[in-house]
Amino acid sequence: MNPKINLFVLVLSGLIFFGCQEESGPKPLPDANYPTTYKPLSQADWDTQNDKFQKINIYEGLILNEYGFAEGEIPLTNVDSITKDLVTNKIDTLVSMYHEFLGIPEEMTFDYENQIQILASNSIPRATKVGIRSFYEGMENAKEKGYFEDFMRDIRYKFYLTENQFDEKILDGVEISFDFDINKSSIKIQGNWVSKIVVPKDKIYSEGDALGIAYREILKQTGRDIWESKENYSSYSLLLKIKNDNQFEIRDCWIVYTVEIPYAGYTIAVYIDTQTGEVVKYFDSL
Repeated sequence: MNPKINLFVLVLSGLIFFGCQEESGPKPLPDANYPTTYKPLSQADWDTQNDKFQKINIYEGLILNEYGFAEGEIPLTNVDSITKDLVTNKIDTLVSMYHEFLGIPEEMTFDYENQIQILASNSIPRATKVGIRSFYEGMENAKEKGYFEDFMRDIRYKFYLTENQFDEKILDGVEISFDFDINKSSIKIQGNWVSKIVVPKDKIYSEGDALGIAYREILKQTGRDIWESKENYSSYSLLLKIKNDNQFEIRDCWIVYTVEIPYAGYTIAVYIDTQTGEVVKYFDSL
């Protein structure tokens, strides 16, 4: 082949290759109300919300935080073990009484035995949340089979009530935790649900755009050029709660993720805002 033609082909191939890693053309601006932002309340608004809260509050250790959500530590008395019934009944009572100040709709009903979760630190390959029913069934099975101590290793009785979905979209990072502590005779309550989210109708940055953005972010973070293995990548979209200075935001994101880079079990996930193209979260772990 003519050397000039050969050089032309190489340059053209390079342009096509790198072009695939760039977003196409200028993008429109997101909705003016996007992303949904929860900021600390003004003093006047907090006072109004706190007046309502104090009319129903029965625990001195439970207060309203700066966003107007209930949090704090309440007594756990006359308890010598953390049973499934104890947890479900306590959480049911707290949600029934404080739902407005936890961000939970009044009409919301729960299948607590399946919806309450606990972090199982001995899960394989890494700690994951499991349903409370499955956890206690596993505990009984461990007693029968003789590996109870291994099963309970590093278990903390911290339970989660997660808001999984909003407007038929997966919602990540929005949950309330209930930390049961026999030694301190208390339950620590943190977190909240959210009642308003701007859900974009269209994605300004496509799935293909997200792949190129993820490629460049992984290259920046790890120094690894993995474009040739892009077919091993997977992606999906969800709503993500992130903390940004003293406020938190709900963003519509693509997640581009892969495993086995550079070895089995190694996971990378890049969260990319579908409206702005920003990398809002980068996860890199075994």
